[in-house]
Amino acid sequence: FLDIKVIKNNNGSISRGVFRKNTDTNIYLHWKSFAPDIWKIGTLKGLFRRAFLICSEDVYLKKEIKHLKFVFTKINKYPPQIVEKILNEVRIKFKNENSSINTNQTIEAIETPLVSEAIRVFDAIKATKAIMEYLRYT
Repeated sequence: FLDIKVIKNNNGSISRGVFRKNTDTNIYLHWKSFAPDIWKIGTLKGLFRRAFLICSEDVYLKKEIKHLKFVFTKINKYPPQIVEKILNEVRIKFKNENSSINTNQTIEAIETPLVSEAIRVFDAIKATKAIMEYLRYT
């Protein structure tokens, strides 16, 4: 959970966003680097997917997407149309995966590729609850 920022809201609830250390340089594979395009696209997809998985509210998701667009287009020189295309692919895939899960199903009934994601989200929720308990007493 090193990449999860826990935010305590005024009403006492907890929200999650993406955490980055102050020393983060925002330097990833440069678009013109001598590396396969699939590595570059994979990096971008992974970071967009992380944003969708971690951010618990639209405000944090929009902020993270805006940050990633800036980092990849301005710092790492990715073509903006590729960044938008990958974002849309990840958004559609994420919505489809989450809308296809029946909440009455057991974890064993979920398709294999989703099991690790479901466990990660479940662990994030457990961690959030534990942090809420901790913050109640501080």
